[in-house]
Amino acid sequence: MNSAEGCHALFALFGEKPDEEKCPQVMCPKALGVAMKLTCGGDCCPKCWVPDHIGAMERHRKINAVSVVDKAPQAPETCDGVRCFKPLCAAGFQVGHVQCDCCYSCVAR
Repeated sequence: MNSAEGCHALFALFGEKPDEEKCPQVMCPKALGVAMKLTCGGDCCPKCWVPDHIGAMERHRKINAVSVVDKAPQAPETCDGVRCFKPLCAAGFQVGHVQCDCCYSCVAR
């Protein structure tokens, strides 16, 4: 969230708390030996950040895998463009659909 109205709405959910209690107390770790930087880049709360050229991450912009499947036919219209993955269910569960979800998931038998 990066607008004053959005942050105000988010913080209203937490009730009347002092400013220092509205955001988690963040201590930035090292990632692959690189110290992350605490930034306040217009978001509601500070976050840890490192430039992509130092700590690159996979953003999954293009996925060509057999595990990618179509959304569930029962999915709401708001799910257009979603990427779903074939669920691998544990014993006692099976692939099924939960109302309002975009993709299939594992549900109890």
